[in-house]
Amino acid sequence: MTFLACFPQPRHWKALFVSLGQVYQQTKMYTVSELISYNLREHSLQINSICAGAAAEFALEQCLIRLRKLWEEKEFKLAKHIPNIKQKKGKIHTTELILKVRVFLVVKLTQMVGHSFVM
Repeated sequence: MTFLACFPQPRHWKALFVSLGQVYQQTKMYTVSELISYNLREHSLQINSICAGAAAEFALEQCLIRLRKLWEEKEFKLAKHIPNIKQKKGKIHTTELILKVRVFLVVKLTQMVGHSFVM
């Protein structure tokens, strides 16, 4: 990842300039010689930290975009589901029913996403 690709958002540039002890002007076009004049080597740890954070944010944003697209492509069909669960006395414990429903939902969701489910 290039230096400029690490700072796609103005907040990252602002953090960089604050760490350099400078004021960031969002509308100003900075030259390479101006940036070099800020003694970047002396502030390399802060710059690397800001760049790593920006890159992590960017990766997370890209992951969330892919996840959103994945879910937008899924077709959900609503259906009434009444589990046919019988016990000797005709009653089922609430916790047992909740567990069975949760297992059913997990299996269905993993099938929709295309992952295997192992219990």
